[in-house]
Amino acid sequence: MAIGSKLERKMGTLSYAFTVLWSVLLTSLIYIGVAFFMHMFGTDDAMYQHSVGFSGVLFHLSVLEAYQSKESSRSVFRLFRVPTKAYPWALLIALQVAIPNVSFLGHLAGILAGTLQLFGNLDFLFPSIEFMRQMELFEWMAAIISAQGFVMTPDHVSEPRERRGAAVLAAGILSGIYTFVLNLVETVNFCIRGRDNTNEEGDSQMSDGDEEEQVLLVGSDGVWTENEDGTLSLSRT
Repeated sequence: MAIGSKLERKMGTLSYAFTVLWSVLLTSLIYIGVAFFMHMFGTDDAMYQHSVGFSGVLFHLSVLEAYQSKESSRSVFRLFRVPTKAYPWALLIALQVAIPNVSFLGHLAGILAGTLQLFGNLDFLFPSIEFMRQMELFEWMAAIISAQGFVMTPDHVSEPRERRGAAVLAAGILSGIYTFVLNLVETVNFCIRGRDNTNEEGDSQMSDGDEEEQVLLVGSDGVWTENEDGTLSLSRT
């Protein structure tokens, strides 16, 4: 799934570039902040853990892409499906289970940064849509704009939304976690019980069909029906 290209086509190259640049800084700051917070409560593991790579930024982008996607659900490693908006959280847990040595805190920092941007709490860090459109008209931008793959800032992109309070942000995060857990429980329940129920329904339908074939016999001279005493009666059509 090409998260970057999908977002760039919707946001425009400049807006996407600002998002990636801020994500590099913000995911690191959130990581340090969480590690320091844990240090205050006597847990120093995160303070001395090395975390490198671009995966935190990818999780940031995955949050934005998931909320823009028109898909209702998405598969996690083809094992189970979750609501699309809960996909980054599901991927966070699935990767940690499959690869315990990956940086859980680094990925979590990316999701938190993406959630902050999604709910408008980072709007003050980004230039306005009008400013980016003006940038695309600058002479020194001509070489960049003419490069293959550059996406102009779409005309239909609205202004950044009004920043929302911390309560709304927390509610959004908790809602995403709740939705993910609920869907996960339903998926596990289907894997354990759903297949058996499906087979039982299929067997029931087959047996019903067999009974009908035993009761009704269609001949060229009419329909033969089996009576309770085992005799056959002919109903001409």
